[in-house]
Amino acid sequence: VSSAPTESAGALSLKDAGGSFLGNAAQQNCDALPTDVVLLPLNAPVEAGKPFVVNGEIRSKTGEVVADASVPVTLKAVTKDKKPVPLSGTTTVWPFDGVVQFEDVTIPEDINPEDVLLTATAPGLAPSPGIPASGGAALDECPLEMKATQLAITVAPSGGVPIGATLVFEIRVLDDENNLITTGNPLVTLQLATGFGKLLGTVQVEAENGVALFNDIKYDGDSPFTVRVVSKGLRSATTGGAIRPGSAYSGLSGGSTLEGEGSVADADELDVDDTMEDESGVHILPPPPTCVRVVPLEESVQIAQPFIVEVQICSANGNVVKDAKAPVTLKCFKEDGTPVNLTGNCKVSASAGVAKFYGMAVMEAPEGLLLTATSPGLAPSPGVPLTGGDAVDFCPMKLVASALHIGAPLTGNEKVGQPIVFEVKIVDDEGNLVSDAEP
Repeated sequence: VSSAPTESAGALSLKDAGGSFLGNAAQQNCDALPTDVVLLPLNAPVEAGKPFVVNGEIRSKTGEVVADASVPVTLKAVTKDKKPVPLSGTTTVWPFDGVVQFEDVTIPEDINPEDVLLTATAPGLAPSPGIPASGGAALDECPLEMKATQLAITVAPSGGVPIGATLVFEIRVLDDENNLITTGNPLVTLQLATGFGKLLGTVQVEAENGVALFNDIKYDGDSPFTVRVVSKGLRSATTGGAIRPGSAYSGLSGGSTLEGEGSVADADELDVDDTMEDESGVHILPPPPTCVRVVPLEESVQIAQPFIVEVQICSANGNVVKDAKAPVTLKCFKEDGTPVNLTGNCKVSASAGVAKFYGMAVMEAPEGLLLTATSPGLAPSPGVPLTGGDAVDFCPMKLVASALHIGAPLTGNEKVGQPIVFEVKIVDDEGNLVSDAEP
């Protein structure tokens, strides 16, 4: 995934993680990408109630320190029976040359350091094995309780690609806190989410240490497309912006349709009983989705603390469209339209018209920040303050109309001699409905 404005945004994109934490290595060698956070053994035993210093490194799968890694690292402590231990001081820091240092951290005076293990986490990476607060060598495993729940696309093509080029995708298996889960080795399948061609190559691989690498994929087609990754029992992930074969392509082509799971309305799969019929005999689909809406937060979020967001897919009358299953992308902006990094699974597929985003976080003060959400062919959500309260009356994204999209295809139930209804939507380069465009 590139750090350009047209980057693909999977479950955990580079931007979501707080910058291009994969660095330039993403374009050269996936073995050089960061995979682990490692805390170094303490220089001296920790004393309860007194400040101590912990050092750590971000490493690749080969054990090398990744100097250009840029992802927030959080220090955590648990007892040997895995109960959380509160820490005082600065517990979330950014690496410099792949190295992190936590200074002036303390554990409570009523906690025995002999019973405490330290670890560190970072979005998309495997947490550190535990190190004893009392000193000594690191353990063989992380002391945190973790369970794989979702997939994240961490490397994918972005924007225009040469026709027939070999494409590389890296997929990671994460828990709800976006920790890399290195056990289990689930089978991961690469699928075409939208587009009219075929994916060629090895489209099903077993994750190794939480990472599934697809390095021989080709797209047999010339239309823009997106890719979805699935695995049994895990939440799927989909690339964000369309991948466009041929460098001359720009935006959505006229008359394009957004197909597959997550289409605006899978009308061609509806039975006759699912449609209505007016007095002239014309079959009319149920009210289609027209917009997405972020449900206002009940309370203010905190820096680097996980929160949950619910997004609804609604019709023009404001009701949730129960059969909508479109991919929904969560985004964050300042009030002036400046993008803000979100960590967490920023793209999920809606179920029964609702998409829920778990384990989201921001790494800066929430004041003046607005959440919005997008979905292909639909109007983005008005901004919702991260400090809580009602939504504002505008979308913080800047939308520029650039293409046409046929939003209501034929149903298969048309009658000879009767009128046929077509709906054409005006969208921007990312497929968002531009509701104030009047060409």
